[in-house]
Amino acid sequence: MTRTDHARPRPVLTGRWGRGLVAAAVSALVVGVPTDVLDNPYFTRMTPVRWWDYAVLAATALLTGLWAVLPGGMSVSGYRATGASLLGSLAVGCPMCNKLVMGLLGLSGALAVWAPLQPLLAVGSVVLILVAVVAKWRTASSCPVPRTDPGADARPAGIGEDGTLWPLEGWDPHRSRD
Repeated sequence: MTRTDHARPRPVLTGRWGRGLVAAAVSALVVGVPTDVLDNPYFTRMTPVRWWDYAVLAATALLTGLWAVLPGGMSVSGYRATGASLLGSLAVGCPMCNKLVMGLLGLSGALAVWAPLQPLLAVGSVVLILVAVVAKWRTASSCPVPRTDPGADARPAGIGEDGTLWPLEGWDPHRSRD
């Protein structure tokens, strides 16, 4: 069986789905590597990774990828998605490794105050990015693509039945030009 040019499969990383896959991977790396949820030699975590850190990282990456798949550009929902990813990194990060928290609350405050707030930040992060996805989806679905009548001729205007180009409506190439 030979393959022709029109039967060649499309590469995976093209179009909207490719953009979504790349966005999900970048989101997982940007949130997971500095927080050491994704084990790496560059960052060290002082507290163990909790089970829900993985779930929040996966949900953040998945929803970011879904946001990138939806048509439309950067808007308010884009800033919401970016803020949600930042909030997600604060939620899954080690409370003792966060310099800002350590500077403001100290070691005991980081463990006694910040650590119990992190699950709430995680829920807020996932809800915020979900709201961004829904907002972008509603915007995309409120501007529908014009559809042709299923019974109508699907050829573009100006194309004859034999596939030849007819530049003007009513123009007949067989009519004499007296």
